[in-house]
Amino acid sequence: MSYLRDANHPNGQKIAFALRARIVEAERNVPGLLPLEDRMNARYQRFGQRWDPRYMAQPVVRGIRIYMALKGSPASSEEIAGDGISPDITWDYGYTEAPDETAHGDYLKLVSAAGLAFDLVHLNYLAQATLHVTRTQKSGPDGVEWKVERKRPLLPPSEAAQASAEPK
Repeated sequence: MSYLRDANHPNGQKIAFALRARIVEAERNVPGLLPLEDRMNARYQRFGQRWDPRYMAQPVVRGIRIYMALKGSPASSEEIAGDGISPDITWDYGYTEAPDETAHGDYLKLVSAAGLAFDLVHLNYLAQATLHVTRTQKSGPDGVEWKVERKRPLLPPSEAAQASAEPK
C-alpha cells in the first residue's frame, strides 16, 4: 500500500492507515490464511531479514504482511508516476501478493479468498463513505454546461464526522 505525503492533501495517511487496519482484520478472518502467513513470514525472516535486516524489514501487522512506507511517498511528480498515485484522482494504491503462480484446488481457493477480502475492504470503504457531490449548471452561448464533482478523498467514517463538525 502507498499514500502521498503531501501538505496539500493531508488525508492520505489517515486513509491508508484506516484501510490497513480494515485489511488486516479482513485477512485475519480468512479461514486458513494465518498459517500460510506464518510460514511466509518465517521464510522471509530466514532467507531475507536475517541477512540484511535494514533492507529486508518485516512489515507485519498483527501477523499479516503489509508493505507500506510509514511516512508515505513524497509528492514529487516522479514519485507520483512511480507509485501510480495522483492525489486528486487516485488516493489509494495497493494490491495483494500471494505465491499463486501454480495455485490450484484448495490452495487456489485460499489465495483467492485473501484477494477477495482485500477487494471487499476497499468496496465497503467506498460504499460506507459520505460522498460530497457538487452539481452545477451554467448557460452559455452554445448550450448548457452541467458539471458533477465529487470531493476526494473519501475519509474514514470517524474522520468524516470529525471533518464535518470542524468550523469552516
